[in-house]
Amino acid sequence: MKKYPIDYLVEVTSRIFASRGTPPADAELVAKLIVQANVRGLDSHGIMRIPQYVQRIDEGRIVPGAEMTVVTETSSTALLDVNWNFGHLGAHRAAAMAMEKARALGSGCVGLHRCEHVGCLGLFTELVARQDMIGLAMCSGAAPSGHWVAPWGGREGRAGTNPISFAAPTSGDPILVDVATSTVSEGKVRYTRDCGKKLRDKWVLDARGEATDDPRALYGDPGGAILPLGGLLGYKGFGFSLIACVMSSFLMRAADHRMENESNNMWLLALDIGAFIPPDDFRKDLDDYIAYARTSQPAAGCEKVIMPGELDFARQRACEAEGVPVPNEIWSQIEEVAQLLDVSLEQ
Repeated sequence: MKKYPIDYLVEVTSRIFASRGTPPADAELVAKLIVQANVRGLDSHGIMRIPQYVQRIDEGRIVPGAEMTVVTETSSTALLDVNWNFGHLGAHRAAAMAMEKARALGSGCVGLHRCEHVGCLGLFTELVARQDMIGLAMCSGAAPSGHWVAPWGGREGRAGTNPISFAAPTSGDPILVDVATSTVSEGKVRYTRDCGKKLRDKWVLDARGEATDDPRALYGDPGGAILPLGGLLGYKGFGFSLIACVMSSFLMRAADHRMENESNNMWLLALDIGAFIPPDDFRKDLDDYIAYARTSQPAAGCEKVIMPGELDFARQRACEAEGVPVPNEIWSQIEEVAQLLDVSLEQ
């Protein structure tokens, strides 16, 4: 495994997408968002996705430069048709629109449909939290080809990994929750498979419905499925998955089971804290609660109480200082794509 400077990874990623017809400004923004996932330790949503996105461009599933259009809009809401452009760009625009509406009215929510993979959902709720607002977002994977997760009691995929993210400002880094409603994201299963490793637990079912730690079982023919979050209490994870599905698919005119193309639909809410309480007072109250929570003595095998997002921001500081670690197996895939596209990897 080798470490690479953040700026270098952004430049390489941008070059690759630009070589496939992505407008330069779009390529740079998408690259920054993809690499930021690696910087936060969310490698499953980082540069390992480059070959997948390039393939989708070649297949016409991602349409670089496609104009996003407003399907319907009110003073506080909007639905955007991303027209199969990069999902990262759609999510970034949705966050900007939701914040603009929240500044004017106290709250704003914007949804996306006909949208490709949006990447790391928490990056967009964090954008909201950095503006003295509370961000809440949900995604769902529509069309059977994106249904990796089994419903509670089933063994075949009938839902996406359907993440939910929440972010709120403090005097330091935001509180940042970004979790799949499945035991593990599909990207992490893919990343583990590509690195030739086993999963940390039996998080997936094989085609027979047996739990296994072999990531390859998910991609067989017939394939398996990812379990809903919660283990024996998986009905809770499946319940949260349905919430994400209702908010980000059905409400967004993209009913999961009727979509012909795989779509990563999204719903995002921005809530202006100042409409309820002075932002400084809110941050102080949340800071005080965090300090109170940290007074809890460590559990067996733990060093301290850890806040949501704390490990991600710690990883970011390490990457900024030392570079981003990339497994050799993943970098070889980047090299192969770059060679095929005649894109230089020189620094």
